[in-house]
Amino acid sequence: MTRTQRFLWLTALAAVSVLYFPLNRLLTDGYNLKTALDAYIPIIPEFVIPYLLFLPFWAGAFLWAAMKMEETLFRALMTASIFATSIATLIYFVFPTYTERPLIEATDWAARFLQTLYSHDEVFNAFPSGHVLYTTLIALFGSLWKPRWSLWLHGSVALVIASTLFTGQHHLLDPIGGLALGWGSYRLGLWMEYGWKPAWAT
Repeated sequence: MTRTQRFLWLTALAAVSVLYFPLNRLLTDGYNLKTALDAYIPIIPEFVIPYLLFLPFWAGAFLWAAMKMEETLFRALMTASIFATSIATLIYFVFPTYTERPLIEATDWAARFLQTLYSHDEVFNAFPSGHVLYTTLIALFGSLWKPRWSLWLHGSVALVIASTLFTGQHHLLDPIGGLALGWGSYRLGLWMEYGWKPAWAT
């Protein structure tokens, strides 16, 4: 696979991913998946920092995979990522969901920063969580590619789940949906490229 072909894969993923934005801006009604358990999840504004830092983390991870990852595993990653993003986008469109955000007082820098995030990101496209979806895919495929980083990569999934909940950007069911879709797409990507689960794909 040439470098051009690899970046065409990335372009295809980006083309599907950007559909998030018009749906986030234009949707006006939907379903709120808030559960009774969500009432016990605190808002910790400082988690806005890791929440936003995951954006360059994804970009860097996909770019690095395009440049360095073994060809078959890279195709599996991209197949899984494009499939997962397409399914998530379809869900956003046919079963729109939104987050019921809390009212927070701008008492310090973190609270003000979180308010700024709220003002630039609408409440729609909540389920499944895209943050958790992309981080899960990167962690799973990254652990196959670089097993010595497995602990850190899986730790990033725990951190992203915490950041989506503690910023009020998602309710509890949203990251669960992102985990499920990410795991299922990971298995699909491996099956499409290898025909079965490789012995090293736990």
